[in-house]
Amino acid sequence: MTVKLVVVLGYLSIVAATMVSWPVFRDVAAGFLGFGIVPLRSENIVLERHFSLQADEGTSKVAVRGTWEQDGRPTGDVFVTEGTKKTRFDLRKPEEIPPSVKTLSDGLLARARTLSRPEGFFLSTRQDDEFLEAEGQVARHHEWNPTRLVVRKAGVETRYDSLSAVPEPAASRFRNLLGHEGVEYVGVVDYVDRHGRLPGLDWAIVVAFIGIAGAGGLSNTLFSNYARDKGWGMGARVGAIPSAIGGRTIGLSHTGCVFPLDHDNQIRWTRWMRHIRRDQAVWVLASIMGMALPCMMSLEFIRNATVTGDRVAAMTAEGIAMRYPSYGGLFWILTLLCGFLVLAPGQVSVGDQIARRWTDMIWTASPRVKRLGQGEVRYLYYGILSAYGIWGLFVLWLLPALQIAKIGAVLGNIALGVSSLQALYVNRTLLPPSLRPHPLMQLGVVFCGVFFLAISLAVIATL
Repeated sequence: MTVKLVVVLGYLSIVAATMVSWPVFRDVAAGFLGFGIVPLRSENIVLERHFSLQADEGTSKVAVRGTWEQDGRPTGDVFVTEGTKKTRFDLRKPEEIPPSVKTLSDGLLARARTLSRPEGFFLSTRQDDEFLEAEGQVARHHEWNPTRLVVRKAGVETRYDSLSAVPEPAASRFRNLLGHEGVEYVGVVDYVDRHGRLPGLDWAIVVAFIGIAGAGGLSNTLFSNYARDKGWGMGARVGAIPSAIGGRTIGLSHTGCVFPLDHDNQIRWTRWMRHIRRDQAVWVLASIMGMALPCMMSLEFIRNATVTGDRVAAMTAEGIAMRYPSYGGLFWILTLLCGFLVLAPGQVSVGDQIARRWTDMIWTASPRVKRLGQGEVRYLYYGILSAYGIWGLFVLWLLPALQIAKIGAVLGNIALGVSSLQALYVNRTLLPPSLRPHPLMQLGVVFCGVFFLAISLAVIATL
């Protein structure tokens, strides 16, 4: 984990400081401060070699999304939406696309090829009865300068050569779209009030992003276990889960240990909680950096690119390599290495957390397990860990990686909401009044639990 922090934060910080443009910094900073604002992507958008175009065919909708590769062929997908059913086909496998769909998708690809050009953009979108279309040039990778603007309303189409000539409210929408590079920022409350529904986003992905922010899911609940197994605080009195092979012989108490509530211990407790708060403050700042830096890289090098499957790290590596061809090979390797270092140690940690959490619950609550010796906790822990590893291999064979991430994050949010309220109940029930968290902290835990439960249930309700 130390190598991960040094390499990943070091490399991403250098990239952010030397290669990321000001508009990207601005958008990422605004994302942390803009509560209730969501991005709505234009229905049709072509940016240089990236494209996303759609067309209606009766009651169904056909969309092509992808990238023109160096061999002149497109990489991406064809999506056919009929009601709530969505079917995906691979552009690299045209023989698998039904003839009726292929005719329409070929037409969209021909249009995408016509609109794709170096440092050029095209977008079109509609809202209610108003249709907007813009085309122009991109300066310094992020400044969209329109050369043609079209407004179509009530069957009347009007063309403009400059943004200053467009009347309101269409001009404000154009400024929003062009300023955010094909994405319109809208307020959720205002959108729901106007349309009577939530914006058409993949809310499972949004909630998954919320869930993995910071530590994510139930990772936060393991801090006390970490402190215990390091021997910090009262951890030195209750033991730890020992190594599977070798190491010291350590026993783990079934019931824990309580310190006497005298004056000296109260002072030590206060100092200990002050240390914990400092640790959490550093963690918050590091988490913000950990979220912001990868976002900056993606927005800088693959903005408006259609990410197929789980290729975001590979596409980012390709984007930075193409931007700086002299050092392309080095940047490509370092970016993919960062992607690996972000995921691999985290998944090892997740496996440990799941096994550790279930071990603690069974070790404390099961009368049968309580009859085991304190040193035999290793068999329970490593048995659960092995079962989790085998189950993980089965799920990876059964489901795509992105779908696993979405399902896991939503379920993790539910567990986090429940465990937050459970931790508050345990603290208020078992801790003496002088050791309980401050009322504001307790209120924050309640808000945390309600928030994560609410967003997860909202996603489940939309499925």
